[in-house]
Amino acid sequence: MKSLKTIQTLAKVGKVLSKIVMIFCIVALVLSLLGLGSMFIAKNMKTEGSQQLQDLFVDYDMPFEKAVAVMCIVCAALIIELIVSAKAVRYFKHELEEGTPFRLSLANEMRDLGILIIVLSLAFAIVVSIGWSIAKQYYPQLGENELRGGYSIGMGIAFLVVSVICRYGTEALEEKDALANVD
Repeated sequence: MKSLKTIQTLAKVGKVLSKIVMIFCIVALVLSLLGLGSMFIAKNMKTEGSQQLQDLFVDYDMPFEKAVAVMCIVCAALIIELIVSAKAVRYFKHELEEGTPFRLSLANEMRDLGILIIVLSLAFAIVVSIGWSIAKQYYPQLGENELRGGYSIGMGIAFLVVSVICRYGTEALEEKDALANVD
């Protein structure tokens, strides 16, 4: 039972960390959207503050369009991370309610989380590549897409593997209970 206590402790930690990630994603998304909006406002205004923002793009040799594209990609990544962290919070909540990860419903939930991570990671990579290519047709100054990585396919596969282990544990417990009831 010591291992089960460790698993429950890890589930509590996982739930707290997932909530923290979710809160940070919400805050970062709101701030990113405000930043994106202020970029458009500053571009069309002729004030000292807006000139400083325009000078910032020049100082970093970044066209305005590229900054907008990068901010949109950041917002998309934050939305994806928000979805995954919300689903993780839900999983940990259910696991703590059950008191064990060895329930078929929890194994299915973990499998779904793994599939979601893989699908969203691939979709993000594809959408970013296609979106960047389309934007580059209209704004050749964008240059090459420098946003690489961040795709969590490996983590999704890990969730799938762990879900199979949890499913096996569930089946083993059910078989043990069935044998105990026969005697």
